[in-house]
Amino acid sequence: MLACLLTSFYTFPMVEQLKSQQFYLNYYASSSALENHAMAFWQFFANKTVFGLSGNQYKANNAMVVNIGLFLTIAPISYLFLTKKKHTFITIMLVIGLSCMLLPAQIFPWKYMSMLRILQFPWRLNMLALPLLCVPAVIGIENLTHKLKYLPICLILLLSLEGIYHLYPATETYICHATQYNMARSN
Repeated sequence: MLACLLTSFYTFPMVEQLKSQQFYLNYYASSSALENHAMAFWQFFANKTVFGLSGNQYKANNAMVVNIGLFLTIAPISYLFLTKKKHTFITIMLVIGLSCMLLPAQIFPWKYMSMLRILQFPWRLNMLALPLLCVPAVIGIENLTHKLKYLPICLILLLSLEGIYHLYPATETYICHATQYNMARSN
């Protein structure tokens, strides 16, 4: 009830617009080709931010990288091996999260999944995988930190360095374009 009241400023006008007009989203969704936007195998392990175009028809240096990162690909599995007491809900989160992470792959027959075309891009399933895999990863790492005292500090350092390494190409491109813009502007 509280959620309905807090979001009513958005929800009620949206419902009114949906009922009063015809929207063409279903038209686009029915004509989109999901297999063109499925993730190639290399995109699952690319550890660089590339702002580019979505699709398999582009070269690797122009293709947008939309994976969940190497850490969240590996860390949730630690829940299975390091946790003595397994919770059913967390295990279900892990299975659904891994499924959502792997489903955008090209090996999945997206051509025959016309009912999922409302997704527009298969890699949008990564948005579901991210929070679903965070919980098992945290629980697995927490169980590991009980055994190793300095592990949290090492993990924070490692993840910070990975984040800097991951974002470096994007910031380098931005700085290069900004410098070129300022040089052109000063002339």
